[in-house]
Amino acid sequence: IEELRYYQKTAFKQNQIITQYELFLNNDITKYLIWININSTTIIHCILTDSNLNIIDEIIDGKTDDDLMKIFSRNEIYQEKLIVVAGKFLGPIRAQLKKLAPQFNEFCHYRSIDIDVISILCEKWFPNIYEQRPVKDNDDNSLKNSIELLRFYRSTIFK
Repeated sequence: IEELRYYQKTAFKQNQIITQYELFLNNDITKYLIWININSTTIIHCILTDSNLNIIDEIIDGKTDDDLMKIFSRNEIYQEKLIVVAGKFLGPIRAQLKKLAPQFNEFCHYRSIDIDVISILCEKWFPNIYEQRPVKDNDDNSLKNSIELLRFYRSTIFK
């Protein structure tokens, strides 16, 4: 965490001074998505993707804030509030994240992408497309299945 805080303070000041306006224009909250699967006591799986849903990094069985924050430092992501949390059934997940990894939760943007909500809307508004969605395996909470499902929705609904 200390290393991350150091880089937050210094990384963007090297070689040039960026005005607040330029920094605002460069901030893209959808540049990265952090996909999280959690149970009542521990984070089960965490995947970092880019905006095209390509997997960049992942953590399995992260136990602490420090474990989870490493995914950002390993990928040179030092600015807070630029990573949107994604996953399935995110309401309970965000609540658990506040308890289990509060610093990690605060580092992420408050906005979320809940693939379950997108699926419900697709079923209601685009039933033909919903029927064509990729069939999941037995692991309903698989983040990779959720990422694949969002890729499908992006290519069919969000063209």
